[in-house]
Amino acid sequence: MKFFISSIVCFIIVGCSSLSKSPKDSFLWLENIEGDIALKWVKEQNEITKKKYETKSQFSKVKADVSYILGADDRIFYVSMSGDYVYHYLQTPKNPKGIFRKATFSSYAAKKPKWEEIINIDDLAKNENENWVWKGLSCFEPEYKRCLLKLSRGGKDAVVVREFDLTEKTFVQDGFVVPEAKTDVSWIDMDHVLLATSFGSDTLTLSGYPRQVRMWTRGQKYKDAKLITEANVDYVSASFQVFYHPKKPLSVIQKSPSFYETEYFINNNDNQLVRLDVPNDIFLWGLVEDQIIFETKSNWDRFNVKAGSLIAIPRSDLEKSGAVTDLNIIFTPNDKQSITDLKTTSKALYISLLTSVRGEIVKWTYKNKKWKSSVFALPKTGMTRIVSVDEKEDKSLVEYTDFLTPPQIWLFRKSGVKTKVAELPSRFQTKGLVVEQKFAISRDGTRIPYSVVRNTAKKGPRPTLLYGYGGFEISLTPSYLAVKGKTWVENGGTYVVANLRGGGEFGPNWHTSVLKHNRQKVFDDFIAVAEALIKEGITTSKQLGIEGYSNGGLLVGAVAMQRPDLFGAVICGAPLLDMMRFHKLLAGASWIGEYGDPDSPEDASYIKKYSPYQNIREKTKYPSIFIITSTKDDRVHPGHARKMAAKLLEVGAPLT
Repeated sequence: MKFFISSIVCFIIVGCSSLSKSPKDSFLWLENIEGDIALKWVKEQNEITKKKYETKSQFSKVKADVSYILGADDRIFYVSMSGDYVYHYLQTPKNPKGIFRKATFSSYAAKKPKWEEIINIDDLAKNENENWVWKGLSCFEPEYKRCLLKLSRGGKDAVVVREFDLTEKTFVQDGFVVPEAKTDVSWIDMDHVLLATSFGSDTLTLSGYPRQVRMWTRGQKYKDAKLITEANVDYVSASFQVFYHPKKPLSVIQKSPSFYETEYFINNNDNQLVRLDVPNDIFLWGLVEDQIIFETKSNWDRFNVKAGSLIAIPRSDLEKSGAVTDLNIIFTPNDKQSITDLKTTSKALYISLLTSVRGEIVKWTYKNKKWKSSVFALPKTGMTRIVSVDEKEDKSLVEYTDFLTPPQIWLFRKSGVKTKVAELPSRFQTKGLVVEQKFAISRDGTRIPYSVVRNTAKKGPRPTLLYGYGGFEISLTPSYLAVKGKTWVENGGTYVVANLRGGGEFGPNWHTSVLKHNRQKVFDDFIAVAEALIKEGITTSKQLGIEGYSNGGLLVGAVAMQRPDLFGAVICGAPLLDMMRFHKLLAGASWIGEYGDPDSPEDASYIKKYSPYQNIREKTKYPSIFIITSTKDDRVHPGHARKMAAKLLEVGAPLT
């Protein structure tokens, strides 16, 4: 069975060669990210893999199809709105690093945007002899003239921050500048920003994130910024959010003991920092009128609020002492619903809502102490997403798509009138294709939904690619299969997306039910879907390939070790694989809340049972495995992928 990767830009491909047998875990040297010996080994594996794929007859056509789709001039543009303008970051074959540009809103709404270049990252990188990668910008509202622009060297999470003038199209002389680090920065006013970054090694948490929040005044050196608060070194991070309001912006300081716990602080009426009396797993979304918006992640029995509910707490109450004396329940989902995204302006909130893994957009406004909702008129058979909302005017851009329908962007105005402003042309033939939602029964009896995209005219079992993630409350929704539709489904392959526990498809409990010692349930869910596909005659084990990235890389790595008989091929990208050491590598310690702590004997006992790296066995027939990582990944350590590849080669497994 042959699988091709849709995009390998910036990735290092680990291929196959022979290695002599080594003592237990003799591959720690591959954790040396930029080490000469490690990079030499990586280069050797890459060359073997490249030669293997580039000589295949299908390679040139697949590469051409993928390159066209990803670089097509007629692709859809996802913009951000601000008053009279829309802003957009464009990458093309001519400008692979990208151009940040703007157009008038009126020209964009008329489907004839007249683009004006603001900054060319390719030119900037060339002039400064840097491998700059665009990481976005944060602009001062509502003027949207001064911005804090983020640039990464090679695509790392660490960024350089530089103040930029959108009107003058130039960096501000003696403006706000932060050297390379993992950084949060937000405007308070034109002369003050909140800053969380590295002020020295003792100002970072064990996870490598900032643990200090400071107030930085224009003209100061960033290291002289005034300390506001500091998190414990064993916390994940200290950070903040600033929400615009025409009367007074709201600044909220956050300290995170774990990935799923947050302590919130605001300044009270005496300008003293006070902690909010809210559950530590609650999620802060924004500010609407004078109401602070939260989503509960567990039941809040004190106010009879169920997990997954959207609530509003008066700002004035919290600014007195941080105590919660009253709240309004805006929305409580049923057991088939979840909130996947939410955006706010000072006047309204917009919810992306899933019901049985199909989306809709609901707008809520607050008037006369009551919340009122309206549902946007869009199909309810696919995925909906809030692209942008405008603070100055009551308008929003919303995307609709599904597996077979190219993305459409709709403009909704305050009057309720909607206009289609953009639509992606079809990228593959859909005649004869169907989308079916099915259910598999996991080991503990839980029903696991999965979506199947296939051509029913193709009889008998077909080559099938099964994709999954199952973690961090991330939902997998019906997204257009532009690349996979062209290179896989159009050629007779079947594509499947599994909605595993660990995701957010059915609310917080769908996620929390498989944390830490219950992690094996995610793998059981995925195996159950694979077995259902085979039982229904959709595919066979030899024809079944699986794919996952990051936490999904852990997923496919784990099930490939547990049930190598069930799969014919594995695509394992940017993976977590040595779970006994994940907490010691880069940002890994921040994920202890998801997986557990390998330094705890109790946690280590269950982690070791599923950790892919620790469960490679000799004399085992493994499926063909394709492993992908990036040398510049400063979140998931490339050592996971490198060591897994080396150890698999040691036992004679077929890397491809």
